[in-house]
Amino acid sequence: MWWKKKQRRDEAVQEGAPRGSGRPGPDVPAPDPGAPPLTQEDRDGAWRRLPDLLERFDSLHATLMADHKSLVDVLDEFDAMLGHDDGLPVIVLRPNLARARRVAQNIATDDYRRARDRIAELTDRESGEALDALLDFMDDVEALQDLTETLASNTVAMTGLRDKAVLLRADLVPLRARVHAARAAAEDEITRTGSLTPDKHALEARVHAASDRLRALDGGRVEPTPERKITDAYREVESEIAEIRDAMANPAR
Repeated sequence: MWWKKKQRRDEAVQEGAPRGSGRPGPDVPAPDPGAPPLTQEDRDGAWRRLPDLLERFDSLHATLMADHKSLVDVLDEFDAMLGHDDGLPVIVLRPNLARARRVAQNIATDDYRRARDRIAELTDRESGEALDALLDFMDDVEALQDLTETLASNTVAMTGLRDKAVLLRADLVPLRARVHAARAAAEDEITRTGSLTPDKHALEARVHAASDRLRALDGGRVEPTPERKITDAYREVESEIAEIRDAMANPAR
């Protein structure tokens, strides 16, 4: 699992009692053969916590499933927004989407659910294995708590990123329309003036370069920075095309 299970044994056993686990792993200390054995009172106290643990598990599991659906819904909606050549910077949005998608895909609670059912159905509660199972189940409950927090934080983050993308796309609509109209006008002016335009080939090359930059912007292949936003990059192309058109309109300058 990609999350770290918490150790909760101090809540169930006395200080210095054996802290073994039925699940081997480097994060689980081995039982101390010199530690005092658990008393019957210790065992009974641990098992008395089980109904509350089961109730908490069921509540967390229901929350986890609801949060998982919320995250998947946001990711599906976000994914549908991308790839339409409308200027959204997919070069940075898709990796964020992919990371959140991996979080959603790694939420596999079947093992936890089976552990919950096993612990609820135990009839022999006197064995060491049964107590180990109970202590592990306490860890499972805490792990579910961590998972719900992870899902919730990812949902908040991706919802905020999606909302910013929606605003950016709306801001880009009039800007992109202007830049595309200016590029088309520049190409038309070069075609109409033909060989009469001084430095025609140099101007054509500049128009082609501006068109390439515009396609990269539309395709979302330009990475924004805090100093240079996507809208800034579009305005740079718009200014470049304006300079080209001015040069064609005033060849003597």
